[in-house]
Amino acid sequence: MTEASTVARAAEHLELEITRSQSEGLAAGAHNHAHFQVFLSHQPLSFATTVLLACALCIHSMLEGVALGAQLTMESTQHIMLAIAAHKGLAAYALGASIVESKASTTKFWTVVAMFAAATPLGIAIGYATSTVGHGSAGSAMSALASGTFLYVALNEVIPKELEHPDGHRVLKVGALLLGFGLMSLLALWA
Repeated sequence: MTEASTVARAAEHLELEITRSQSEGLAAGAHNHAHFQVFLSHQPLSFATTVLLACALCIHSMLEGVALGAQLTMESTQHIMLAIAAHKGLAAYALGASIVESKASTTKFWTVVAMFAAATPLGIAIGYATSTVGHGSAGSAMSALASGTFLYVALNEVIPKELEHPDGHRVLKVGALLLGFGLMSLLALWA
């Protein structure tokens, strides 16, 4: 499956979820004037949900690091680094916002942040160590795993939460999401 078809399937899934959300709201008696009105109430995250998100992001970050550390050429290293840099800040922001929203203690906050910060460097060390054994094939496999974990976290944790938030910017968020998918697809074509 190509990255373009993966993006297309993700967009179709998102559209189906939006349609399902609308129909559930109308069936419940909601009065709908906007196409993307939110029908779900926004509830604060529990710390357990935040830990689940943190674990998924840490695994994803470590796999990204493995993919980066396993690269054998400077060009491929730069491409992976660019891909990581393109979204690492957004992942950190999403995690930080989740921690704050869960009202975690200062100790829990810094523990989760330290784990997330250490995940990519740890992955780089593992990737570097395995690259000498696998002759570069480990880099491709780890890139695929890192991409898959990123899509999983985005599609199952981050995107639904953002689209459920009752701030009235759902159409803008869907547009930004599709723009982001498009830009990442262009980056993949360039790399």
